[in-house]
Amino acid sequence: MSMASFVVRVRIGSRVLALPAARVARVGRIDQAGWVGRDADGGPLWLATTDHGPVIAISASRLLHTELDSASPAWAVVLQSAGRPLLGAAVCDVLGLAEGTADADLRPTPPEVASSTDLLA
Repeated sequence: MSMASFVVRVRIGSRVLALPAARVARVGRIDQAGWVGRDADGGPLWLATTDHGPVIAISASRLLHTELDSASPAWAVVLQSAGRPLLGAAVCDVLGLAEGTADADLRPTPPEVASSTDLLA
């Protein structure tokens, strides 16, 4: 018996990306009236509010290791990470759960990305 592989489909700009569902901890709407700023490299940061508390949403290209990025995202997708539970990727839309193969390489967050969130303190 084979186990089905599930993905969370998200839209970044005009492209759809499939993230492994097992790596997604939660999804939250970005608070458009909330804080917006830049990380140490000039990348965009947002403060997202979810039912589980605040989430720092950074550009999808930085967190998901992809060249896709969005100038005005509406959702934060928080990945499973023991060390950085408040970090999320900023995406335009969350299209839902589907059966399929992930096409994103979700490596651990590089230290320079994680340290850039110190700007919020």
